[in-house]
Amino acid sequence: MPLSNACTIFMAEGDGIVLAGNNEDFYLDVNAKMWVTPGKKGEHGRVTFGFDQNRRYDFAQGGMNDKGLFFDAAVTPKGPPPREKNKPVPPKNMGDRMLAECATVEETITWLGKYRLTLLDGGHLLIADAAGDAAVIELIDGEMKVIRKETDKKAIGVTNFSVTKPELGNYPCSRFTKMRDAVKAGPATVEGFKGILQSVAVPKTYSEQDKRYGGTLYSNVYDLTNGVVYLYNRYDFGQGLKVNVAEFLKKGKATYQIDELLPVAV
Repeated sequence: MPLSNACTIFMAEGDGIVLAGNNEDFYLDVNAKMWVTPGKKGEHGRVTFGFDQNRRYDFAQGGMNDKGLFFDAAVTPKGPPPREKNKPVPPKNMGDRMLAECATVEETITWLGKYRLTLLDGGHLLIADAAGDAAVIELIDGEMKVIRKETDKKAIGVTNFSVTKPELGNYPCSRFTKMRDAVKAGPATVEGFKGILQSVAVPKTYSEQDKRYGGTLYSNVYDLTNGVVYLYNRYDFGQGLKVNVAEFLKKGKATYQIDELLPVAV
């Protein structure tokens, strides 16, 4: 599996808290960013994360809004395109618009169902909200598939194989097994989630195939209950930045370079 396809995403309910975590694993020569977008005209404010990669517009790979709705995306083996040709394609920056317009997992599922999910024929989403609801969204045989967190379970997670059809590729996955077992062992705490992310992070590695260095570009622990994101840069878990979503939204719309927020030796 290419280095750029090695993301890990998970969420869990703890003692009075809902947390989510992700490692964004990609090529290390891209420009990782944090976008702060206050809400306007009925929209929700949000803080999102992503990078420049052959796009002429901002594209959120993950983030959280002021209602505690979280999402992140991971690559999966490519499948058939959406069947429903009568539906519109989603907005270019789909994740950002999703956070702007939705507050809960249920609202998000309904919102996604309006579109031809062209962006999911080679990937899936994990969504979660402050109430502890969560689901994985996939495109299977051209149709949207919702895999909900079971009501008697406290957690759900993904890496880079299809939850619905793992036989399509990238399975079994050692990162998934390690993440799943650690989340089950608990408890769900910010420090615990940071430790899990560190344990499954991909160190700086050179790809002979791509002629580029790849690895864990940045990592996040999201506190959906209290509206806080803990950001770590380039496999460096020794320093982090606490991002209070409400406080950053008050500062106004902004784009931050993650390497400037958290400088590390590269």
